[in-house]
Amino acid sequence: MRPIADKLLLAALCLLPLGAQALGTDRNQPIDIHADRVNIDEKRGYSEYLGHVEMTQGSLRLEADRVLIYQRGGRLQKVQAHGDPARFSQLPDGRKTRIRAQAQSMEYDADSGQLVLSGQARVVQGANTFAGERIDYNTHNATVRASKGEHGQGRVHAIIEPATPTPPNQSDGGQDQRP
Repeated sequence: MRPIADKLLLAALCLLPLGAQALGTDRNQPIDIHADRVNIDEKRGYSEYLGHVEMTQGSLRLEADRVLIYQRGGRLQKVQAHGDPARFSQLPDGRKTRIRAQAQSMEYDADSGQLVLSGQARVVQGANTFAGERIDYNTHNATVRASKGEHGQGRVHAIIEPATPTPPNQSDGGQDQRP
């Protein structure tokens, strides 16, 4: 069962949104998967984790109602996570805040590097939020597309907080110096 868990980890690491790098130590941590049920068909290259699925490895956490893993020739092809919502979070290197993502459905294609979040998709890091009915992220070239969905409902929404302002110069008493 360990090879399947390793493939789930690889897929979950690829769920990282917006080009974030996972904590370097995450890959060296044990993988811990809990679910109410699991169905594995190694001949067909398919495994399904059902019911309150929780996977952790270091700072990485994936929660879903159902996780499907597809492989061919022992190689990861695709991972799907479904929930109400499915949730993912991880602490990137050099950051103090976790990246969090949630959607009704998350699908990662290993060959193309494409991650698709669909159904009330949302990505949050700190005070910054990016939301839409569908968010497509290419892990190979760090490109993001968001849309209002196939049926035109909703709109894309982004909240980008300004950087922390620099305190006024103490020598000028905080007053604007106008010529």
